[in-house]
Amino acid sequence: MRIGILTLPLHNNYGGILQAYALMTSLKKQGHEVWLIKYDPNKPFSSWKMPIAIAKRMLLKYILGKEIVILKEKKVRRDNQSIQEFIDQHIQPQTHKLYESHTLHELGRYNFDACIVGSDQVWREKYNPKSITNYFFDFISSNNTKKISYAASFGVDSWDYDRDTTEKLKVLAEKFDALSVREDSGVRLCKEFLNIDAELVLDPTMLLDKSDYEQLATSKLSGQKNLLTYILDETTQKKAIIEAISDSGKFNTVSIGHSKQDVPNPSIINWLEGFSSAQFVVTDSFHGCVFSIIFNIPFIVIGNDERGLARFNSLLRLFTLENRLVTNENNLKLIASEQIDWNAVNAILIAQKAKALTFLNNALTK
Repeated sequence: MRIGILTLPLHNNYGGILQAYALMTSLKKQGHEVWLIKYDPNKPFSSWKMPIAIAKRMLLKYILGKEIVILKEKKVRRDNQSIQEFIDQHIQPQTHKLYESHTLHELGRYNFDACIVGSDQVWREKYNPKSITNYFFDFISSNNTKKISYAASFGVDSWDYDRDTTEKLKVLAEKFDALSVREDSGVRLCKEFLNIDAELVLDPTMLLDKSDYEQLATSKLSGQKNLLTYILDETTQKKAIIEAISDSGKFNTVSIGHSKQDVPNPSIINWLEGFSSAQFVVTDSFHGCVFSIIFNIPFIVIGNDERGLARFNSLLRLFTLENRLVTNENNLKLIASEQIDWNAVNAILIAQKAKALTFLNNALTK
């Protein structure tokens, strides 16, 4: 089958990029022809608008004293060059660029047999306030194209849409051929607000084996007994937690992720090498938690309410690892010293992977 995958725009989100790669790779392994739908609801500046934008930034920086980057677009391209190289090499083929909702009808030229929306927080109102109906396939009118969601996420455990939007989404959801979500709270939200029974499935990154990622990350980071930290939102409290873990285990602390200095961001391969080289992980990232499980690395995850705590709770419950979630330094050393039964975790992963692949196969073939 020819399949199009619709997800959030791939920029510099390590987990977002790897979940798209994993879903595409898993489907290709099943013999399908898979395309990434290259859609970004936010159209970039037109060439004639760029000088105006630069002038405004110069005013903010040099007159009002704001800390902003004048040539922001150039800096973003430079900082993300190594990340983009992975996308260009491993997440192919892609459709032509599509900006704004009215361009989505152009996908008709690709004659997709099925379109899959997911994973990541594609159904979170905060991330798609103007284009949420696109992520429920409002642009697909043909009955010959299957409409499937795979591990779509609301990100939170509450319903954020107003009444009118809810009614639109309910009509669109009824037209799906198969619908699955990534969190158990998403199952509840679909039933309560969309009147749809959704299946709970794994994040796409877990459809691939540890060995699949090791084939990409063929080298190790230097150092021994590495404590890997992957922190999206730095706070004084998180720094204190990292320091406490590092001191208690006499670790060599290594940070991986978005650069806080004037240097490019690490590549996707470097990011994976961080996990494959770690002896312990401290993270506030959902996919940081996921890859700790995939690589069987002891970890703690610091609750990240702003980015959606429901995702962490659902994932950890599934693998009976709720005790790895911390919000403060209480009992930190005890939690960090507790052994994880990786045999039990891996048994759950194998069973859930089989369930997820069955869902995809049935959705595509029925």
